[in-house]
Amino acid sequence: MTMLLLDDLKKTKDSRIINVSSLASEYNAEINWEDVNRTKNFNTMHAYAQSKLANVLFTEELNRYLSIPLLLPPPLISLFQEN
Repeated sequence: MTMLLLDDLKKTKDSRIINVSSLASEYNAEINWEDVNRTKNFNTMHAYAQSKLANVLFTEELNRYLSIPLLLPPPLISLFQEN
């Protein structure tokens, strides 16, 4: 949805994009590309952690694409500074 609204957001002064994640993104921190929808061996916590990790990775890529500053809470600041 962010990408669909991006042109309108760029036209608007003071627009914001807010992506929500959690420390769960660090739990089992990998995306299962072979079964991204977790249809095999479903585990609620793994699915939730994978979705939060996807949010973090999307935010990082969006930052590279837009070249804008990110406002991050302390646990994630170190995550982005490592890269």
